[in-house]
Amino acid sequence: MLVIKERTQELFEMKLSNLALAAVSILLIAFLLSTVDIPQLARTLSGASLPLVVAALLSALTALAFKTLRWKALLSEKREIKFGELFPIQVAGIATSNFSPGKMLEPVKVVPLKQRGINYSFGLLTVFWERAFDLLVLFALAIGALPLLDGNVRLALSAIFLIIVLAVLAMFRHSSKILSLLKRLPFLKFLSGVEAHNFKKRALLSSFGLTAVAWIFDALVMQLSFMSVGISISFTTLASAYFASILIGVVSFLPGGIGGTEAAMLFLLKGAAPKEALLGAIVIGRASSLGFSSLLGFAMLPKVRKN
Repeated sequence: MLVIKERTQELFEMKLSNLALAAVSILLIAFLLSTVDIPQLARTLSGASLPLVVAALLSALTALAFKTLRWKALLSEKREIKFGELFPIQVAGIATSNFSPGKMLEPVKVVPLKQRGINYSFGLLTVFWERAFDLLVLFALAIGALPLLDGNVRLALSAIFLIIVLAVLAMFRHSSKILSLLKRLPFLKFLSGVEAHNFKKRALLSSFGLTAVAWIFDALVMQLSFMSVGISISFTTLASAYFASILIGVVSFLPGGIGGTEAAMLFLLKGAAPKEALLGAIVIGRASSLGFSSLLGFAMLPKVRKN
């Protein structure tokens, strides 16, 4: 009975936390909208080039395909799973994690893999490497924008990057010892059933390379979105600002980074174009990436549950 009460309390506190973070996101978006001319923003959005917006959506779909391939490369050490089977699971997992604080719910996507011969323990480790490679690539591609950030923010992001690099190296060389240490932490009880697995270098390098390609296509989504409203910014500048903004959104723990990511990107690109045009381009880009992937993932949830 006590266990049930504690579990109920945990769920209640989690829901309150999620609601609080969602409220912060809404307030940040409301603040951003209050700083621009809404009619002009509406004209920017309505005047966007439809072919370029469609191209942005196709680029987002390509990014999702590469994210599926990088997961497939890791899972292949246990069992080969067809791309067509894995794609809905990956996209549904991304959609679910998009709206959880810090993408904490993404490990849930490994549950459907049990029917395909992949146990929870191994599946969880593949998710760890996915997230690690995501963060490594994002930091590497965001370096160009870091000098533009506030000193404290830059310091925090640099510290997180260092921790990630050390964690990746430690997991690669001493996975058994690291897992043994993590299992002792009270808030990581879910790792109790996870067994260490030493991934082959080929699988890790393939997954890392596919991750980099996926994020380049994700940056292309933003580039095409900016072009759709007539804003011309070099790809490297825009990609650096975009990835730095995503990192800030992740650190903020806001669902999908909504509010924090947009505000950071608007700040990093200030002066590149009128504020209304910048915000319009950012809205189109985020709708084409975060919005599109979330809608597609939630649409595929029934198929994933059925299988």
